[in-house]
Amino acid sequence: MENPTTIWKFPMIVADVTRVSMPMGSRVLTVGLQGPRNDLVAWATVNPIAPTESREFLVRGTGHPLDGNEGRYIGTVFPGSLVFHIFEAKNDAGAGNDGPERNS
Repeated sequence: MENPTTIWKFPMIVADVTRVSMPMGSRVLTVGLQGPRNDLVAWATVNPIAPTESREFLVRGTGHPLDGNEGRYIGTVFPGSLVFHIFEAKNDAGAGNDGPERNS
């Protein structure tokens, strides 16, 4: 099979900026909360034999300022009474620009 593709889950840290190592060319599908501790995770389509790269994600709370350069909106999660909006940061290599931006 040439260029196999599958979906992997990637744990993320709730911080203003969080970095995740994933295979090059991965396309982040969505984010959500999983498990009894409501861990933040992302799911992405990946080529499991591709070399890895570090991808940067921004976590913004409702009411927090945005600078307009957050990148591609991935999704919103609701841990308890908080609300976080997750963006994949733009960079020169094109990560964060792998699809149309959603205005949600």
